Amino acid sequence: MIKLTGDDYEESVREYVDSFYQEIKEKLESVRSDMYGMMKNEFASQKKPTRPELEHIEFDDYAAEASETIQFAMLKDNIKSFVIGLEDLIGNRLIERTDDKSETVAAGMLNTYLNMVDSVSDMYVDYLDMFTKIKAFIE
Repeated sequence: MIKLTGDDYEESVREYVDSFYQEIKEKLESVRSDMYGMMKNEFASQKKPTRPELEHIEFDDYAAEASETIQFAMLKDNIKSFVIGLEDLIGNRLIERTDDKSETVAAGMLNTYLNMVDSVSDMYVDYLDMFTKIKAFIE
């Protein structure tokens, strides 16, 4: 994030990220929260024959993991909330976009992240695994 926001905002960004994660964690721990319901619906929509890796996973297990590991909780709507909140904090847009739809913001953030990667060591392991699988599928 610091590559995007600059060193002047480092402490504020760290506090924002910690606060955002804590808020998600708290909301996922409450089955009555709007976020829990939204994520449960999103999860259910992903459980289909084209996603065999989700066949034996129940939402409550996923939610428990997502409350402990932030990347599992970062669905498009949560990415949008995160980005727009961070932009409000720093008073500047992080990504260029034509609208604030969840899909647009999430795709823009991913593209920005990928464009900022300087070396393989900068990439999340999950992305490296995904790219390896895509390459194997194409070949």
